[in-house]
Amino acid sequence: GWMASQSSRFRLVWIALVGAFRFHQRYRLSASSGIPYDEGIVSLLGKPTQDLHCTDIELILRSMALLQDGNSYSPKMVSFLNTYSQKSKSFTNAHIVYLQKLFLSFIDACSELGSKAFFRNNRFSKTLFESVFVAVCRPSFEKQLLVKQKINKSSFEKLKEDVGFISFLQSGSSSSDNIRGRITRATQIIQLTGENYDE
Repeated sequence: GWMASQSSRFRLVWIALVGAFRFHQRYRLSASSGIPYDEGIVSLLGKPTQDLHCTDIELILRSMALLQDGNSYSPKMVSFLNTYSQKSKSFTNAHIVYLQKLFLSFIDACSELGSKAFFRNNRFSKTLFESVFVAVCRPSFEKQLLVKQKINKSSFEKLKEDVGFISFLQSGSSSSDNIRGRITRATQIIQLTGENYDE
């Protein structure tokens, strides 16, 4: 699969992505993985970041790919991620640093959602995570800014129970219609509160 062939490249991209600010006082690197230990990530993923595996790295990069190139997505996901992998080779250091900061700003935006917020049926839902990630980050990404607001918990719970959104999760999760449908639904329902991202 694509992880077997691209894992080395993706891992380097991700380590660069999250490692740029490794001396920031709020984060510390795991010596074994190069991935920053952060209580927000631990809470959302339901496991210490030292225990992240290729599937978790795939989740983050899949979310990044959908954020940046989701409008041009077409099945299969494997081909889409391979294309993104090739594109990532030309990312500047500044862009990688920006993506790292954007991801961490999203984790901060989730701080009021509670532990294991992205779990459905007692399992972490990758499709829920990537949908909310794209919906929340896209306005900031389009302006090359960071997310400065918090996700409203009530709107998040409403999304998790929304019949239309759930239908996009349950069948053909990698089809174009379902991916765009769930991101669109997340964009319509999720609300942000607090400080505006425009400064």
